[in-house]
Formats: sequence, structure tokens, C-alpha cells
Amino acid sequence: MAAERGNEEFRAYVAEVCDMPEDVPNGRFHFAIYGGVGKTCCMYTDRTVISDLHPHFVDLAIGPLWLATDSADEAALRFYEILEDAGRLP
Repeated sequence: MAAERGNEEFRAYVAEVCDMPEDVPNGRFHFAIYGGVGKTCCMYTDRTVISDLHPHFVDLAIGPLWLATDSADEAALRFYEILEDAGRLP
């Protein structure tokens, strides 16, 4: 993703989501932060098998969702709460 303006601060983060206590990875949060304008683009991807007819892993994505924040911690918390409220997290 390209920043909207060349002088904006751009940061990208990926965070793995795991089931506990087994510590089994079941998805990833992706964040792209445009610090100069206070926007964060959020996506969630989940590697899963979608059908017995196609027994290969695929990555399913939810997003992009834009949040009005330039804080990685706040974006992660708000995006997690939104996905949890929508019933999209295990």
C-alpha cells in the first residue's frame, strides 16, 4: 500500500492470533498506519481448509477496515473487539 502523500509516516504491523493454552496459530492481524493523517487500515487473515473437495489451505481475509487512529495498540484492540462482536473470531 502506498501512502496518500509522500511526507506521511507509514508503518506496517503483523500480529499472529493464537488459541491458548495450546498456542496454536489461527490467524493474523495486518495493520498499515498512516501516521500523518491518523488512519489505520486493518485486515484479518485466517489460513483454513474450506472444503473436503479442496483439501488445501487457503487464506480468507476480512477487511480492509479503516479506523481513525495512528496507534498500533489502539488499532489492534479496536479491530479485535469489532471482529469479536461480529462473531468472526474463534
